[in-house]
Amino acid sequence: MASLSELITDKTPIITLKNDSHVSLATKEKVLGSDNYSLSKKDDYLKMMYIMNNTWYYFKKEEENASYPMYLFDELMGSYMASLLSLKSLEFLIAQTKHEIGLASKNFRNNNCTYHFGNFLHETSEKEHGISLGRDIGNLDALRILCNNTDNTLQLIDEFIRLLVVDSYMLQTDRGPANIQFAVDNETKETHLGTIYDFSNCKDEVASWGIYLKNCIVIVEELGMPLLIRECPEYLEYVSLLIDHGFASSWDKICDNYCFNKETRSYEEVKKYYKVKENKQKDYFRKFIKKASI
Repeated sequence: MASLSELITDKTPIITLKNDSHVSLATKEKVLGSDNYSLSKKDDYLKMMYIMNNTWYYFKKEEENASYPMYLFDELMGSYMASLLSLKSLEFLIAQTKHEIGLASKNFRNNNCTYHFGNFLHETSEKEHGISLGRDIGNLDALRILCNNTDNTLQLIDEFIRLLVVDSYMLQTDRGPANIQFAVDNETKETHLGTIYDFSNCKDEVASWGIYLKNCIVIVEELGMPLLIRECPEYLEYVSLLIDHGFASSWDKICDNYCFNKETRSYEEVKKYYKVKENKQKDYFRKFIKKASI
């Protein structure tokens, strides 16, 4: 298995995490979010939380993961891909605790916004309009009920399409309620997607029966792709942009950013993995791009 530890050099910035003595479980729960009852893995998230010098961090340790062996590298890659589409995404730090090494990210929540997890759209629709939403493309238009003006609606829809594109290219299979947050500006009352995080459940290729990506707002699936592309022509434009950048060259840029050692087995293993995935994704999306150009 490719190892993050093997890539680290003496030039790689590393922080050491340890909790301040006063931190309590109740404090962590408050920081995690007032509606954290929706988080099925809340206890796991609480264990990942560290506070140092009044700054909260979330830590994902390096460990063997048979289902998603590239999960830490996918975190780095997913955030990098999101930034290419101008989506706010986590900025990871290489971090170590007393016994472990992994990735840490600062808590992105701030006091200027009120945050809601991904089920916010469905709850608002049922509570204020008496409508139960599914998970289809129509939910993009339904995002307007979270917005206070037309411009905000168009912005939020575009942000969400960009998220669908990043997840489609990365093959993120678990964009559930815990992995999406809406940020409502306390002053303007505008709603936007919060910082994007969690790319640890990415597949290496589209299944033989086609694409199927779980998402608590809009499920991306093979049979629905023609409608998604027809309703959102910018979807393929954004996909093409990511294809042009590619995984392999992006991996090199990530390694440069973190001063990783490119003379290692792990570097080559990860590079090979992303090159193969890149070619498969090109082949998969080529049929849709070709059809749209006719």
